[in-house]
Amino acid sequence: QWIAFTSNRSGVPQVYVVSREGGDPQRLTWYPSASVVRGWTPDGNAVLYASGREAAPTNFMRLWTVPRNGGPSTLLPAPWGFNGALSPDGRRLAVDRMTRWDGEWRNYRGGQNTALSILDLRTLDEVKLPNERTTDVNPVWMGNTMYFISDRDWAMNVWSYDPATRALAQVTRSRDGDIKHLSAGPDRLVYELDGDIHLLDPATGRSEKVNITVRGDFPWTVARWEDVSSQVTAATLSKTGQRVLMEARSEVWTVPAEHGDARNLSQSSGAADRSAAWSPDGKQVVWFTSDGGDYAMVIGNADGTGTPRRVNIAPSKMGWS
Repeated sequence: QWIAFTSNRSGVPQVYVVSREGGDPQRLTWYPSASVVRGWTPDGNAVLYASGREAAPTNFMRLWTVPRNGGPSTLLPAPWGFNGALSPDGRRLAVDRMTRWDGEWRNYRGGQNTALSILDLRTLDEVKLPNERTTDVNPVWMGNTMYFISDRDWAMNVWSYDPATRALAQVTRSRDGDIKHLSAGPDRLVYELDGDIHLLDPATGRSEKVNITVRGDFPWTVARWEDVSSQVTAATLSKTGQRVLMEARSEVWTVPAEHGDARNLSQSSGAADRSAAWSPDGKQVVWFTSDGGDYAMVIGNADGTGTPRRVNIAPSKMGWS
């Protein structure tokens, strides 16, 4: 019912929640240090996040929870915690300690690679996963099994770890690209590969791409009045000196030097109009437009009357400029 997310709308990245139906987001963290959402507690009543707040002497990340309805944050007992995930019973915490300065360094085998660990929150006993300097990141839980992304086979793939038997197993075998951003639901894993979202059934090892259709009003694309007087990119004086030909916000205008009205000759706010020029006698204006797809040349009356004449010039280098 709720979506937790990180936003810097207040100036510093902080934790917010919003209803899945939309509405106004609610800010949950207020500390001046950045706070980054990592997930939820199993009961859905609190958000798990990482922050360098109150860390000393250097700024290192630790894991905290904050109630969904707001209130004080609680520090979890993991000494370091860049990322983490709580087991479904809430008794164990999978921890990724290290903040990596270059998460896209493929097949990195340096000191930033530390083993993922599972912390028992009652006894504080900790078990480290076997690690030979591999990049192991993004731990999540499904039932009693922990899943994570690792480059143990030299490409980032999904692996599993069974805390009871301490057995590791490779789940996906991508070769053409790295798997990113692992998440878990009740019975499916979710990951990104090559910009697509995939659902993975660990029981069968089968993945399927999710077809996503985005529906929205996209208010920033709605036609609106705009003051373009400060967006002039070219200007040419007419033969008589009485009007100036201008380009502003990909529209073609003539503007009086002293008296009269501005005229929008192109009137195609959804297209790019450019490289306008006067005819030798000053009675016509020519410009290039992307209106209709391929670039074309348009010739119209300088006083804005009549219907401009369109001359196809495709293919044109104007399409690449």
